[in-house]
Amino acid sequence: MLNKHYLKEMEASILYLDASNKAHNLGYNGCAKYFLEMSKEESHHARKVVKFINKRGRILEQPEIKFTIEGEELADIFSNIMDLEIEVMANLVALSKTSIDSGDEAAESFLDEMIKEQIDGVDEATINYKKCLIAKENGDLLGFDEYIKQLA
Repeated sequence: MLNKHYLKEMEASILYLDASNKAHNLGYNGCAKYFLEMSKEESHHARKVVKFINKRGRILEQPEIKFTIEGEELADIFSNIMDLEIEVMANLVALSKTSIDSGDEAAESFLDEMIKEQIDGVDEATINYKKCLIAKENGDLLGFDEYIKQLA
């Protein structure tokens, strides 16, 4: 159950790292910096899951991770990230339901905290994607890049 979520958090970390690289290569250094910070945050989430698994006396099964950004434009990067954040949220909700159904109060409490953080992540990703589309439409991706840089 939690192994699957660990995989999602690591995929998110890798996706953000890939996004940082692509944004840098496109010349959007503010976005690159922001994505690098988000990669660190997702990695921190993965470590929290590992710590919780270990605290319960279980061993994490190391999954194979395969994930990259699709598309070459900045809007594609933000779209991929928004989709992943929504996918991570859906996974957390499913895990929470499983913990409730099985009566695992410790997992339920842990997942509730993760869900609270993830709500913010989904909101931020959605807002940033929409702002990126607006900036693209207005021909102001460099201004958007400066805005995102301030979020890092």
